[in-house]
Amino acid sequence: MILLSKNDAFQWHEREECYIKGYFYNDSQNHEKILQDLLGLEALEDYEKYIQDLNGEFSILRETDDFLVAAVDFARSYPLFYSMRDQKLIVSDSPNGILKLIKEPTVDEIAVRELRIAGTAFGNRTLYQEIQTLGCGEILYYDKRSGSLTINEYMSIIQDNQVDRPLEELVEEADAVYSQAVLGGLDGLRDRTIVIPLTSGWWERILVRKLKELGFEKVICYTYGGLENPEVALARGIAEYYEYPWYFIEYKAVDWFKWFTGPDYRKYRDYCSQLVTIPNISEYLAVKALMEKRMVPADAIFVNVCFTNILRGEEMPTTLIQENPPSEDILRMEILDEIASNIKWQRRDYQMIGDYIEDIFNKHADNPAFQEASASWKFRYAYWKERTGKNQTNSRRIYEMYHYQWRNIQLEKGILEFWERVPDAYKYTQRIQQELDLRYEAELLEYIGISGVRAILPTAGLKDFMRSRFPGIYRRLSFLLRANRIKGEYDHHPMLWYNILSRREFEHFSDSITNIHGALSVKYLRDFCKDNNYQIK
Repeated sequence: MILLSKNDAFQWHEREECYIKGYFYNDSQNHEKILQDLLGLEALEDYEKYIQDLNGEFSILRETDDFLVAAVDFARSYPLFYSMRDQKLIVSDSPNGILKLIKEPTVDEIAVRELRIAGTAFGNRTLYQEIQTLGCGEILYYDKRSGSLTINEYMSIIQDNQVDRPLEELVEEADAVYSQAVLGGLDGLRDRTIVIPLTSGWWERILVRKLKELGFEKVICYTYGGLENPEVALARGIAEYYEYPWYFIEYKAVDWFKWFTGPDYRKYRDYCSQLVTIPNISEYLAVKALMEKRMVPADAIFVNVCFTNILRGEEMPTTLIQENPPSEDILRMEILDEIASNIKWQRRDYQMIGDYIEDIFNKHADNPAFQEASASWKFRYAYWKERTGKNQTNSRRIYEMYHYQWRNIQLEKGILEFWERVPDAYKYTQRIQQELDLRYEAELLEYIGISGVRAILPTAGLKDFMRSRFPGIYRRLSFLLRANRIKGEYDHHPMLWYNILSRREFEHFSDSITNIHGALSVKYLRDFCKDNNYQIK
């Protein structure tokens, strides 16, 4: 059974019980042609091969008398959920549709604990045992004749295809690849307004430069945050340099608190969390203001700017890029330290490290090639599946809630395949980004008064010695340092988003959280546990 209900910004296209939602970068790949092609496929292997070649962000479903197939793209851009009820499989674009068919759902203890520390449930879990979700790059195939259910990872965004090439060639290719990606993603939308959430970040600068070079005229930039946000002046300078209109959406403490304690937050929370992750709140007030004040037209296209730092090697712990590979225990702790340190761990969390890691890597338990993969590859894989494909992907929901479509140019296949080929030595030092800055953006950087990307080889120090030799002690010390850092951010964080809490609540929580995600996790789970008469064990 297929249950579909979400048509807020992107519509489901249907033909003979075959459905597709999303967008594609190639003119030869459009909804009608893909639907026609899918109707000619039957075997799981055929679907896997066909979907691997699609260049875009999408979800696909098809049901026949004999089978049901469902797939999401490599970023889980349009999430799908599934449940086996009365020996029948239900697949939906909303867990709430499935939940209505379950009389007494069972809270998943492991998922609750994962969401508490990481802001998201891992693997295919949701907060209820009866409902699961497809992860990044996964396909589901249900054979109705045999009753067998297969869930495969048809592709992985993280690949080890490094090619040793001169830096000069890679820099030239990078510039050409980004040009082609912008054209492929936006060229057919020149009659609509392109909206950019602008900071001085490397990708945002590349994006705006490419839009100008390629002759895009209908472009609006905006920046958000408190008055102390240092990105405000830099973003204004970038927009001025390229002669694009720019808006500043000021965040105020009172606006955060009013929103978070009112019905609008609960509506947004339920719309985007989908029993898997906490809501991504960073752009909410900004997009709401742009819509209400009619700063952007109703058919505007927002270009989502998060996601690919990890693909470029910018989030890699130095302990994982040294010559001597770390132990499996160190790798586990590095992964969980990065994606699951929003809130202070309890004793039960240390006891459940094996469960957490098993959920993250569940598709590769019996894969010999995966066992041989490098520690850095496994780290990037975990980061992509659990942070990028869930909480970061969730940032698009705010656009959809206000009926705006979006694009994420960084996920175009040419860009992904380019960074797969870049040697780690260039990734970890950001040499390509630095050379692109020097060659194409030196004048801009001088205009806004910053130096751009610095190419520095990460080297191991005392911190890394502690991480590798005494991971448990390091984790506890690291948490104390992070928690102590945020104590002064209630009034001075660039986004002022800790003001979702009252000052008393913040002071109460500040000893146990390390970032805004920790605060959101605590509040989210309090509401969830209250609604379900459940207590975290």
